[in-house]
Amino acid sequence: MKNALKLVDVVLDFEGAFGYSDFDCEEVLSLLSSLKEVETLAISGWLLEWLCSAGVIFGRLEFQLQKLKQLRWIDSLMDNAKRDSLACFLNICPILETLFITIDPSRRKVTCPYFHQHWHEPHLWMDFPTVKSNVSLLKHLTLVDFLGFTINEEDGLLSSLVDLLLEKTIVLKSMTVKSHENISWGVMKVSNKLPTHKWWNYRRWTANSLPRNFCFALIDR
Repeated sequence: MKNALKLVDVVLDFEGAFGYSDFDCEEVLSLLSSLKEVETLAISGWLLEWLCSAGVIFGRLEFQLQKLKQLRWIDSLMDNAKRDSLACFLNICPILETLFITIDPSRRKVTCPYFHQHWHEPHLWMDFPTVKSNVSLLKHLTLVDFLGFTINEEDGLLSSLVDLLLEKTIVLKSMTVKSHENISWGVMKVSNKLPTHKWWNYRRWTANSLPRNFCFALIDR
């Protein structure tokens, strides 16, 4: 992309742009490489899923988004593959400060194709503890917002993402969850000595984060 180094704010939304036979992993990676100077990036979750399904391991690439301070991830839904591909992508965002993870059901659901060749190696089959262990520390991340989550349906995915980000951040100041009904909760660490029940418990939301020495809770705002 010409003059890409002059870009600061970029939106990569290719919804409807690719057919299964049109997707070229090398071209997409070349595009991402040209954006390594951007400071704000919005990207579709399915695009990261397709790249990781094609065997891309972002931490092995020869470039990083070295100036990226704000990342907006958006998709029609969250599932294990999208969660794990986002976790993988964070490895090329070394100075990320703010992260927005948005579920927008109005967006078209994009089904991932089967890839016969792989860039590095397949890895979306890994269990989540292994995925989490492969994520680098997010040394500059201070704010995380989860937007549009349907609490009762995506509780396990949300809790795993919260756990990942609490473990990998050092200077995190704020983490918020906002439902489709525009109800907000703040996320905070709580002592693991406090009684914990299921992840979602009426009015007082609590979750274990074992084997860490803390739990986390959603607190009404």
